[in-house]
Amino acid sequence: MSQPPTTERRRHRRVPLSAGVEFRHGPTRRDFPARSVDLSAGGMLMYVPATVPVRVGQDVHLRIGRVEPDELAHLSGRAVDARVVRVERGALIARGHLAIALEFAAA
Repeated sequence: MSQPPTTERRRHRRVPLSAGVEFRHGPTRRDFPARSVDLSAGGMLMYVPATVPVRVGQDVHLRIGRVEPDELAHLSGRAVDARVVRVERGALIARGHLAIALEFAAA
């Protein structure tokens, strides 16, 4: 018996993007290196070092490197506030870092 297809809940189209991100962890006010995985108008998925004490619900501040897709180019180099909505610890074992999903704060 096959399962019914899952419904896409995202409001914005995601595009793959591998770019450097200046990442400031709000609660500790410390800067960490980060790398984007994908990006949309509403948020992003990125990798951060395993040492970042990040949890769902925390506020973070970032500045995204060069963004190529025209519809998202306005995010290039701009300071963006976001909230952590998911922490994927599976990447820690496979790749040595955490994958975190962020939702951008309303502008």
